[in-house]
Amino acid sequence: MSNQFEAVLRKVDVQRTSGDAYRKAGDEQRALAAFQKGEGLLEGVLNVPNPEDVDAKFLAEAHGALGGILRRLGRRAEALQAYRKGAQIETERGLDSTYNRLNSIKYRLLTGADTLRALEPEIKSLATFIENSLTDTSKATDKSDVRDSGWAWADLADCNALLGDLDKAEKYYITFIEKSETKSPKTALDVLNDLATHLDESGDPDAARVRAAAASLEGRLDRK
Repeated sequence: MSNQFEAVLRKVDVQRTSGDAYRKAGDEQRALAAFQKGEGLLEGVLNVPNPEDVDAKFLAEAHGALGGILRRLGRRAEALQAYRKGAQIETERGLDSTYNRLNSIKYRLLTGADTLRALEPEIKSLATFIENSLTDTSKATDKSDVRDSGWAWADLADCNALLGDLDKAEKYYITFIEKSETKSPKTALDVLNDLATHLDESGDPDAARVRAAAASLEGRLDRK
């Protein structure tokens, strides 16, 4: 069954990439069709009768992929539910992956379901978990994929930026940039600016702090 999930995830990646390309080219009709096809593929495998029999890694990835597709379709509340299900799998089945856990936090902020202040303890706990996963050398083989993943460092940077620890955020964004071989910090900081905009809209009192953090980090990273 895990092989089936792996095959579907590859197909969904093709649809997501195609949809992004169509949207960038201004062909929204084809973009939506590609995203909807990806959604259908994922719904087909996620409705299995015994999900506990599926490799947790692929199951969590499928929920995360569904969240990404639903986000592209503008269905944020449903995207949040997908990320929450993926986060539950990551936590309960002991995965190193934190993609769903962090996106669950981001989308609770984006949808106004929670304030940044209310989520700070969860963000601190997640930052500690990621940092331990990235620095733990006691299981070098098991942890190597996590340490070599640029996005894991970006997740850690995002957590620290949301917590207002700009020194740590800067350090981890630089590591992300080095490992992902990107020349610009723009991709890493877009999410903070997007969050600040939506925090403003929902009246979150910490919106200005997030926007200031993004601006400060952009200036620091541009000077590197």
